[in-house]
Amino acid sequence: MGDKTMLYHTLDRSRWFVVPAELELPEGEQPVRSFTRVERSVRPEAIAPHEVDVAAARQWIDRRFRESFGRAGEAFGRLVQRVQAAGRAQGRTVRGMGGADLPGVRIEPEDLLGVSPGELYTDPSRAREAVDALFSWASERFRPKDGTETSERPDIGKTLASLGEGLKAAAQRIEAQRKQADADRARQRGEAPARTKLLRVGFFSELRHGDPQGPSLAGCRREQRSPHEDEIVRYLTEAPVLIASPGPVSDVLDPTAGFVGTRSIHTDGVWCWPGDLAHYVRRYHVALPSAFLEHLLSRGWQPGQPDLTAVVF
Repeated sequence: MGDKTMLYHTLDRSRWFVVPAELELPEGEQPVRSFTRVERSVRPEAIAPHEVDVAAARQWIDRRFRESFGRAGEAFGRLVQRVQAAGRAQGRTVRGMGGADLPGVRIEPEDLLGVSPGELYTDPSRAREAVDALFSWASERFRPKDGTETSERPDIGKTLASLGEGLKAAAQRIEAQRKQADADRARQRGEAPARTKLLRVGFFSELRHGDPQGPSLAGCRREQRSPHEDEIVRYLTEAPVLIASPGPVSDVLDPTAGFVGTRSIHTDGVWCWPGDLAHYVRRYHVALPSAFLEHLLSRGWQPGQPDLTAVVF
């Protein structure tokens, strides 16, 4: 690898540094994390001369990913040669999907993610967009070429979409655990924790105060109560209010239900949700993301009293 440098960033990803690999950074009071996920504290004056803007950080990441994809492509090429040699020994010609020659298959990171790896790493909020693009790409390539879907041939598109939801839930769970760990370490060091970008839940697309790209409230309705519905409703209701809004909201699925809550935003310091979410869980037993439910369970169904000055909606 020609580039003998390492990328570091502050824990809130607001500052970026490209440091020569051979440079020894002395221990100090500036918490940073390397691109290889190693966290340490260094002297600010030692790392400050190597600060770069976010555009340069993205270029560094993209360059590393292309190097990795290039090496993977070389390994794939060697594998292809072995497969084709074995095929020739059996009197067969080995081809890829759609009849293409295997050596002609080339995949770039942007093909899979829809955004560059550098953009994704420096702006984690685009993770959902990247996962959607990845599974859209895979779905199209595994879908039967003639457009038919039969009982003998599973719908790979739906299978991948389901798997994608699972991966997104896992990513949310990991992100919640990371944020909690960062806050705990900051408290142990006696530092003010970095401002945390809250994870969002319950901003359904049908709500006037929801997310147009969010999940469908109607699609999340369930006939049966969840085993911990009472604990979930109590958690949603008792968590502190992050943004108070006196404006009343009605039930979008049943306008005759009258006033059901406000547009206030509640938070536990890691996740945030609209004030009327508790109503929809109680009345319609709406299914919430598994990552969020696991988070509630890990806290013993107690939202606690988060530092509201350390979070960003």
